[in-house]
Amino acid sequence: MGLGSDAALLSSPAEMTEVDDALVSRIRGEVQADPGSLSPHLRRWTEGHLVEPCLIDVFEHPEGPDTRRVWAVTGHTGAQDSSCRVVYDPDARAFGLEMTLANGRPWYMGVYGTFAEAVQNM
Repeated sequence: MGLGSDAALLSSPAEMTEVDDALVSRIRGEVQADPGSLSPHLRRWTEGHLVEPCLIDVFEHPEGPDTRRVWAVTGHTGAQDSSCRVVYDPDARAFGLEMTLANGRPWYMGVYGTFAEAVQNM
């Protein structure tokens, strides 16, 4: 899968640890288990936008200085992109959404629950 414009925000594989590998496996498992509850058009969108889970830094508030690290699970491909990406928040142990604002700031919109719930709330 191509990562397109998201490639600059993603961590390199060399930065991953064994703990990260276990978490990535867990994220993949949750993503694969959940799409059955999505409508056909959202399932097709998901299949076209999944990326290898990668760490990204996001801002917790549209204008505030505080950031957190989450795992990007979907990415922008240039075709039928959403204004949001699905991310996994390891602190909340749940999926949420990230939106890149007009000024380029990646804003963490919060937790939505399961992978399917996050996709349905885009």
